[in-house]
Amino acid sequence: MPGTEPGDLTPAQPVLYDARFPDDEVAMARVCELCGKKTTFGSNVSHAHNVTNRTWLPNLQQIRVLLENGAAKRMRVCTRCIRSGRVRKAVS
Repeated sequence: MPGTEPGDLTPAQPVLYDARFPDDEVAMARVCELCGKKTTFGSNVSHAHNVTNRTWLPNLQQIRVLLENGAAKRMRVCTRCIRSGRVRKAVS
């Protein structure tokens, strides 16, 4: 069976095609493209000390950014990067 040998590089499971994304685009994670801020994990701790898992998501905004060469590009950027002036918004 292909994909079961230790040195075999063929995947054991076929890669599934996601119709939502064209071939040249990849689904993006919740990560700021400038500073790298991403989801952090921790715990909710109640007064009775019941511990449950939780996540904190970064506040990402998809904006058109003006690049140094004058072109505009869509990026997912956190609000701290927008507020601190690390990026210039492209006016359409």
